[in-house]
Amino acid sequence: MPLQHLSKSQLLDRYNIFKKTPRVCIGVCVHRDISPETFYCLNTLYACRDLLIGIRMERGDALIARSRSILASKFLKDNLEDILLFIDDDIIFSINDVIKITQDITKEGLDIVGGAYVTKSDIQPTLQQKIFKDQEIRFGVNSKPVEVRYVSTGFMAISRNALEIISKDKKLCYPQEFYAFFQTFEEEIEDKNRFLGEDWYFCETAKRYGLKSYLDPSIQLGHVGKYIYTIADIHRPKRVEYKESVYSEDYKE
Repeated sequence: MPLQHLSKSQLLDRYNIFKKTPRVCIGVCVHRDISPETFYCLNTLYACRDLLIGIRMERGDALIARSRSILASKFLKDNLEDILLFIDDDIIFSINDVIKITQDITKEGLDIVGGAYVTKSDIQPTLQQKIFKDQEIRFGVNSKPVEVRYVSTGFMAISRNALEIISKDKKLCYPQEFYAFFQTFEEEIEDKNRFLGEDWYFCETAKRYGLKSYLDPSIQLGHVGKYIYTIADIHRPKRVEYKESVYSEDYKE
């Protein structure tokens, strides 16, 4: 029904629904190309009626940490949405996955939540998120979010609250004027240094402000490589004749 035909009470009801609808910024950082599968998934979001969705892309920057930091800083400055959801350009997801991870923040009160996906390894795919030592994760449609050590930006939702808290102690980087929310870093584990990614750095930084990171095991994503890698690939028999890459090694604490 056209708006001019609605009564004042009907207009007020629509306004209240609009005001309460979560506003989500989908952040995609693309260096070269985006996979057709992910592009299709992004287009399906325009059919989502449960969320107000805006899609932003940072393109052409080979430094993914800078690209993510710029996008997060723009999200913070523009103040148009409540939640920033990073989605990598090779992740397969559904509208329901986006709704679920949004509800983890709006209804569960969490600040940093990631969906589950695995590395694109021909040897032995491993969980892309870092869980605590001896922690067991049960994956299923009814699984609830659990605290983990780090989640990855392939599918990571961040509340505005988290970015506002962290930004207070950061200085602007010029000339783009952004906060360096994401940086690579070294971590010593079992007397050996590991070079870790910018997304895990963000989770480590968030801890200093009392912000916890969660994994939602009900959100199981695809990872586009030679084929679509999924959680099921974790159970694939390991090919021991090859040495695993340090980038996907599931190290112990």
